[in-house]
Parts: sequence; C-alpha cells; structure tokens
Amino acid sequence: MNPASLEITAQSASMAETSSVFTDQQKQIVDKELREIVFQPNQYPEIVFRSTQVSGKKLSADQYDLNITGNLTLQGVTRPITIPTKVTLAGRDLRAVGEFSIDRSDFKVKATSAVHGWFACGTKSSLPWTLSAIASSE
Repeated sequence: MNPASLEITAQSASMAETSSVFTDQQKQIVDKELREIVFQPNQYPEIVFRSTQVSGKKLSADQYDLNITGNLTLQGVTRPITIPTKVTLAGRDLRAVGEFSIDRSDFKVKATSAVHGWFACGTKSSLPWTLSAIASSE
C-alpha cells in the first residue's frame, strides 16, 4: 500500500456524540441539535481526509506509532493536519486508533450550543477515532 494514498470519507450525518458524560437521552438531543447546526449535512454531506505523508516508528513486530499527515476537508474548507496514530497488526487484521484536535473556526464550523444553552461547543474539538480493517485474500 502506498501510504500517501490513504483516503477516508465519513458522512457528516453519521457524526455522533460519544462522550460518557451524557446519558443516552442527552446524547440523542445533543446529536439532533448539533449535527444539523454544526455539520450541516444537507449542504456538506462528506468529511474527507486524504493523506500526503506517513512517518513513524515500529514499536514491536506488530505495533507502530505513526503520524499521518494530510488534508482534512470539512464544510468545503481544506486544511493540513497531522494525526498521531497507533497501529496494531494481528494476522490479516489491522486496528488503528488515534485522536486529533481541530480549531473549528479554521473550517468555518459554527461554535454553538444545544439543549437550550445547557451544552456549549467551543472552537476547539477533539476527535477520537478507531479504524479496523482486514486484508483481502488476493
């Protein structure tokens, strides 16, 4: 695989609050109000990351610490970012875990509130993620 060819596309309508500080009912309310206001999925249906460079080090036979640099497009605005990533290989299985932060104002994403002002979104957002993949048998 050419590491510079990594592309991940997420549907903005699929974004959800996963923080454990909310009850399931609160998460549903926050998701409904904020998804439409913040991500505007009808106008910007996709969030896209395209890598341009991968660097890092091998920690063991099956674990790697990587920095994946590329371009993130959110609400029609593209900015360079670097995503620290931990990768674990197990046979044909790959698991990648990371977290990165963005300043939402860089992407013209509104800082807003939900639930009648009880929950406010600032300009900084932390985005944790997990990717699982299985190598093809070809």
